[in-house]
Amino acid sequence: MLSTLSACTVDEQRRAAWLEQRRALERQQKRSTPDGPRRKTGTPEPIQAAIRFGLKLAGLWPRCVANGIDVELRTLSLDLPRLPSSFDGYRILHVADPHFDAAPGVTDAIVRSVAGVEADMCVFTGDFRAADEGPFTQTDILEPIAAIIGTIRAPDGCLATLGNHDSADMVPALEQLGLRVLLNEAWRLQRRSETLTVTGVDDVHRFFTPAALAALAAHDRRTFGVVLAHSPELAGEAAAAGHLLYLCGHTHGGQLCLPGGWPVVTHLSRHKDLYAGLWRYGELTGYTSRGAGLSTLPIRLNCRPEVTLLVLRRLTQRR
Repeated sequence: MLSTLSACTVDEQRRAAWLEQRRALERQQKRSTPDGPRRKTGTPEPIQAAIRFGLKLAGLWPRCVANGIDVELRTLSLDLPRLPSSFDGYRILHVADPHFDAAPGVTDAIVRSVAGVEADMCVFTGDFRAADEGPFTQTDILEPIAAIIGTIRAPDGCLATLGNHDSADMVPALEQLGLRVLLNEAWRLQRRSETLTVTGVDDVHRFFTPAALAALAAHDRRTFGVVLAHSPELAGEAAAAGHLLYLCGHTHGGQLCLPGGWPVVTHLSRHKDLYAGLWRYGELTGYTSRGAGLSTLPIRLNCRPEVTLLVLRRLTQRR
């Protein structure tokens, strides 16, 4: 894995410092965000109970449960004007928000959706488990991650970032499986004389630190910059630093949506309009996945779960 990649900002001392700081943030009762401390978000139990009751009363609960494990493999072609010609047709398999232990059937559905997929690189953008706090004890989530890595073809390897549900203590176990977890750092992939730089930042929704901004700002604008983030909440900073592609999730596309896919809740503190799908922010192209898994309730409505195969295409400018 990662045989064609070379590290450009790997520093074990810096990683150790990150671990200490992340563990301290995980003990806090408030979220750390780019806009300062914020209260933790979530759906209160009475509201969850009311949703369950209403959907069951309307006879929609079984359908919503089935929707939750109807994972789609979505193939999307992205036209990118400044993509190096060596990476024209480059394929990135994006798995966001799997929450492997959230509900029965989720793991099997996700693994089936990616079986036999051929990509160049696979990326995970966080929220591997259902719990949103506490030590990492959910070792059963490691088996489906290994299954995904084993069933796909991704010769350039598998990269990952952490989400707001993840624990810092997960990193060694994830890396033993063959994932490279990017902790506010970057990797470079070179083809001929052209370079793709992938910068992965730690979760910004709950565990933001200035190190994430420093990682984005360190981008070499002579290379094509791809950002892996858990949520779209650093889109502005990524665009300002000259990155050109941003892959994220976190929102589940709303998970429970009104007809037309309008989310009831996005769980975003900023850039709330970037809750799902393809978007642009200046010269930055972004994609917010609807996510593969479930959170809080084991259901979806008007919002199908997805794993996304992104095909990068060099858009030539007409004169």
